[in-house]
Parts: sequence; structure tokens; C-alpha cells
Amino acid sequence: AMVSFVDDKQDLTSQDVRTTSGAVGYTYGDWHGTAGVIAVNDRSAVDADGQGFWVGGDYRFGQNLVRAQYVQNKAKNVNEGKTQAFGVGYQYDLSKRTALYSAVTRFKNEGDGYGNRWASAVPAGLTTADDRDITEFTAGIRHSF
Repeated sequence: AMVSFVDDKQDLTSQDVRTTSGAVGYTYGDWHGTAGVIAVNDRSAVDADGQGFWVGGDYRFGQNLVRAQYVQNKAKNVNEGKTQAFGVGYQYDLSKRTALYSAVTRFKNEGDGYGNRWASAVPAGLTTADDRDITEFTAGIRHSF
């Protein structure tokens, strides 16, 4: 189980956001599941509050790990607006401390809430007013020291 509180403050932009989250996990044999909730309290003039949840799981067989996760986040102070993401991933353990990984995630962004909060976090040119969805692919190698 996990609970976190994060305060983001910046005087130059008058940013004042508190993010609270909690999650639980459960392991049964080679299966592992997680679920959690998140609440964003934007105490600045923008007042871009939000709330969301995620569920996910993974399965390990030998040196292989496959995983999937679904995330949803909704804006609270506008009529509509939410972000949904579904991702799948794969990891291959080269050793106890080194692994290759890859994942693909599809983000579906819709409504006014997307414009208030999330559009500023997306690099310019990746989305348009008519197409706010993003597909993200990641791959790499991870080594734990």
C-alpha cells in the first residue's frame, strides 16, 4: 500500500497544486495487480482540479514480464474533460539487475479539461484542436546499481 502528498508551488507563476494519491497491490503466484486513486487540488486562479484512478497488472514467466494498465483522469471544474490511457508493456530480464523493456500507451484526451491542465504538458505540434490523442512508445535498458 502507498499514500503520497505532493505540494507543487512556484512563486513566478502562482502555481499552487496539491496532489494526493493512494494505491494498493496484491501478488498471487506469478501475477501482480495494482489499483489506485489520485486527487488534484489546484489552489491557484486556474482551479484545474481533477480526480482519477488506475488499475493494472503484470505476469511473470521465466525472464519475461508482460504488463497492462488503464488510467482515467477527469477534470472537476468544467462540464467535460477527461484523459484515458491504456498501455501494454514487456520486459526481459538479462540478469538480476539489468532488463530490456518496451511499452506502448494510447492516450485519449477529450473535452475542456484537457485544454486547462494537460495541453500545457504536451510538446507543441504533437496534437491539434481536432486530434488530441497521442500514442507513446518507449524502449530501453534499465540497470539497478
